[in-house]
Amino acid sequence: MISDDESGHQVSYWPSISDLFMTLFITAIALVAVVLFVFLVNPSEDVFKGQIIELRNLLGMGPLPQGSDERYQQAFGDTIRKAIAEIKACEQLRQNVDALAACQTKSQRLEEENRKLTTMLSVLKQERDRLTVELAALRDQQTKLTSKLAELERELNRLRALAGSGKDGWQEAIRGLAEVIAQSEQRRKNAEQERDRLVEQLARSNDKPPIITIPSDVLFPSGGATVTAVATDSLRIGGFQKIASEIVKRNANALQNVNTLEIIGHTDSMPMKTTRGNLDGGLPPVLAGTAPIAGLRPGSNNDLGLLRALAIRQAWQAFVAQHVAQHPDHAALEQIQVRTYSAGQTIPVRPNGPVDDADARRIELRLTKLGDPSAGSAASPGP
Repeated sequence: MISDDESGHQVSYWPSISDLFMTLFITAIALVAVVLFVFLVNPSEDVFKGQIIELRNLLGMGPLPQGSDERYQQAFGDTIRKAIAEIKACEQLRQNVDALAACQTKSQRLEEENRKLTTMLSVLKQERDRLTVELAALRDQQTKLTSKLAELERELNRLRALAGSGKDGWQEAIRGLAEVIAQSEQRRKNAEQERDRLVEQLARSNDKPPIITIPSDVLFPSGGATVTAVATDSLRIGGFQKIASEIVKRNANALQNVNTLEIIGHTDSMPMKTTRGNLDGGLPPVLAGTAPIAGLRPGSNNDLGLLRALAIRQAWQAFVAQHVAQHPDHAALEQIQVRTYSAGQTIPVRPNGPVDDADARRIELRLTKLGDPSAGSAASPGP
């Protein structure tokens, strides 16, 4: 269970990225400045030696050795090699800082997802607690009705005994009590039915179909809506297989049956390079199955999200045909209606994220139950 303290903001233990970059910048500029001065400015001998001494102090190498020119030249060469090595180390440090920044971004995204899941869990717990209270009240009412019924049955038996003894007037009283008992029995049955309904509702409140999210970057080329062959194989053994198993399981176990698969295409906020799309005229033939998706050209992020959702729908239909041919007992997959939508850039992964946020480019697969899925288009609404 996640406590209230754990669900709040957590203390970050990451080092300061700005401090690391500032250290890297100052060190690299100092080294490069000294080396450029030595090689390009062509200073006098005294100035040259002074710069070499300053460079050695910066590198922690100590003063220049006294003696022959050969020792001086060797010390000069050692100084330059050490400076070059330090510059390379700065480059490696820069790469490490970039990797650390990427890890920090990923950590922040995971923390945001954790907060969302914690909020969802809290809502489900509140719903469960409410239903539990209602169920307890109904059970208490059932207990009282059962006790009242037993009391009435005892009174009926007493009256029957009196009627059998030949006393006048008891027959009518018995009939009246019998009606009261019948009404009490009906109320008891109604209470049991309501209890069963709440028990079933309580069980279903914790039985939500999974939402499968797949990054678009592993499915499509940049700016495109054609599913690659590698991505198709990955979908067959990954997301599609999970969705198919969930459908079959829910039909077999009579849980919260689903009858619709929703495919939602999301994009980042980067504007499209092309400004003229052709979905208005080209989409109807694609939906009718008389033209390929490859002939469509998105003019906006909303267009791109819809085209990618349609491409995933086409891949799902091919998967279902092959899967049912191999597993005839899974024919329920063919009854699932498919609806495609584009969320475009309207539902970012994180507030105020970068316009080219890779995590925002994704496909969501959602199972749901609609009252009459055949009333709407199984393909997609218009863009």
